[in-house]
Amino acid sequence: MSIYDSEVTVHHCRFDQTSSRSPFATGATARLHLFNNVASNGLDWTVGSGCLAQVLMEGCVFENDQAVTRLSTCSTSYERGLMNAPPGSNSYRDESTVHVGGDGGEPHDAVFTPSYIYPLEPAADAWPRVISRAGAGGPWALPLVLDGG
Repeated sequence: MSIYDSEVTVHHCRFDQTSSRSPFATGATARLHLFNNVASNGLDWTVGSGCLAQVLMEGCVFENDQAVTRLSTCSTSYERGLMNAPPGSNSYRDESTVHVGGDGGEPHDAVFTPSYIYPLEPAADAWPRVISRAGAGGPWALPLVLDGG
């Protein structure tokens, strides 16, 4: 999923066996807030930021991902994307520790602060909740309601 010059929040989602862009934000006005998501078995990089986009990633769990994050530059201006993974907030399991771009470590750039209140769970609590509930037909799915009119 690519987010271009938009403001998006993604939470309590599961990404499994993706090749990249789970998700990817790009563009100077892109703001992406990820919290309490689970990404497993990523075949390339998982979460990315490019061209001055800003990503805040909190309380997420990564397991068996080839690379957790990727910071990319624009082909024209060479401006790098920004990402903040607050220290101790995310969980990196089963050797999911690779971060591409930047200094190679967990990214801690200065990014936006969400303008809303949200119920951030510790990554250890989010993992079982997302695994058991996310997906089509899961307990979080909304029932289909037909308008009787």
